[in-house]
Amino acid sequence: MGRLADAGLAMARALWMLPKSMCRSRACYAVRLAVLRVAQGDLHCAGGTVVRIGTSAFSSRRIADRLATVYRAVAV
Repeated sequence: MGRLADAGLAMARALWMLPKSMCRSRACYAVRLAVLRVAQGDLHCAGGTVVRIGTSAFSSRRIADRLATVYRAVAV
C-alpha cells in the first residue's frame, strides 16, 4: 500500500539535517523513524535508532508511548 522504504529514507535524511540544538524535534523524528523501521520488520535498525535518542527530550506522553512500543518490539 505505502512506500515504506522511500518514507524511511526521507525520514532518516530529515532527521540528520536537523540542527543538534533541536533536541526535542530530533527525538520525535527518531522515534517515528524507529516505528517505521519496526513496521518494515527491520528490528535491528529500529533498535539502533532508539539507542541514540536522548529521553530527556520527551515531554510528550504520546511520543514516550511510541518509544516504549519500539522497545517492546525490539526486545522480542
